[in-house]
Amino acid sequence: RLGSKIILARQHYPIFKNMSHNEAAVILDGNLSRIKMYNPAQAIIGKGKLCESIHIVLQGEVIVSNIPPPLRTLTATEKAHGKLSFKPESINRRLVSNVASISKGSLFGVEEVLKISEEEIQKKMKNPMRKMQIRERHWRSKSYIPYKNGLVAGSCSVVIMEIDQTLFIGHCSLDTFVGAREEHITRIIWRRQQSINNTSTRNTVSLENQIKKTSN
Repeated sequence: RLGSKIILARQHYPIFKNMSHNEAAVILDGNLSRIKMYNPAQAIIGKGKLCESIHIVLQGEVIVSNIPPPLRTLTATEKAHGKLSFKPESINRRLVSNVASISKGSLFGVEEVLKISEEEIQKKMKNPMRKMQIRERHWRSKSYIPYKNGLVAGSCSVVIMEIDQTLFIGHCSLDTFVGAREEHITRIIWRRQQSINNTSTRNTVSLENQIKKTSN
């Protein structure tokens, strides 16, 4: 049964394609990885929650959202890791929105677990051919960084595999680390470029409409 699961995972989910048999077996059969199903529009992860897992979308589509969670009391884990305030974020409603949608095979939580910095993303944007700096020791150190965004199920039911960060950083090979980081950085850059292109298109259309009105 596990062998069949590994074969299917390698066929359909990019993160498993370059894993060794033993590496994939530990991840797929480990006690620290679990598969969950979520109903349409159900909250999966709240923005600001401490990141303890990497999530792989096995089926369906999910929405990455930067809408902050409502005011709540701190958990014991959050208190233990130094989160001192539970004041809600100052929200500018014009800037609060759904960031993107991700589908089957996509990862969520890589940026937090593997500590991908904004500086690293900016350098890659300026120089796409830039080679990644390998910092394996740093990547394998466990941390509790809050999720930068939340995750919500789309219009259909969603199946998610949650891999505990202890399992991921302890058993995944360096090649898997690098592949996960490269894929995530590429996705971020693509989304930003699409946003820039869409903004440019809207500005062009607006300018053309103004010229038409002036001409009339």
